[in-house]
Amino acid sequence: MIDGRMTLILKQGEILTSPTDVIVCSTDSSLQNSFGLARALINKAGPTIQQECKKWIENFGEPPICGCVITGPGNI
Repeated sequence: MIDGRMTLILKQGEILTSPTDVIVCSTDSSLQNSFGLARALINKAGPTIQQECKKWIENFGEPPICGCVITGPGNI
């Protein structure tokens, strides 16, 4: 238990095919998702997530350092 409210479970394996509620992934401030897990996520999920990131930039500009952008799951 963490803080008496939730349990954190860590697992080793393929994150993009494992059942999960959320995937947290870092990327650059322009939300290009060009490297590492961000690129793998886009490759697996299809263009929808990258399109949502592009719309975010168009509407709000770059997110602040340590900011958060929430997208849909794409095809995952």
